[in-house]
Amino acid sequence: MTYSQAQLEAYLDEDLDAGMMSNIEVALREDTQLLNSLSTILSQRESGVHSVGSVWRRASITCPSRETIADGLLGILDDDYKDYIHFHINEVGCRLCQAHLDDLTAQQEVNQELSSSRRKRYFESTAGYLKK
Repeated sequence: MTYSQAQLEAYLDEDLDAGMMSNIEVALREDTQLLNSLSTILSQRESGVHSVGSVWRRASITCPSRETIADGLLGILDDDYKDYIHFHINEVGCRLCQAHLDDLTAQQEVNQELSSSRRKRYFESTAGYLKK
């Protein structure tokens, strides 16, 4: 299989999904021409030659902020923005945004558990006063 320069640059930036990263790693072990292409990209980067796409990927320009992803979890975004975030994470496969989503989801679950136990303690501590 042949890989584009954009895919190799994304590989260097670790911006590909795990399956594609693995495929490129296997191909690099077997294909010296591919390895040479990757070396060329690395040398261009070191000399200051950058493509617009590589700058966009490294700066995560198309990524929504962590706060925006959190707003999506809370359900306070409009439908178009929710659709974009869904597309960005699930179709594009942005690993950075997926990591933010996973972390925020875990935090949300912990917060819900804490809130539930706090509510229960408040109720139990005031139950005696309510009977009077």
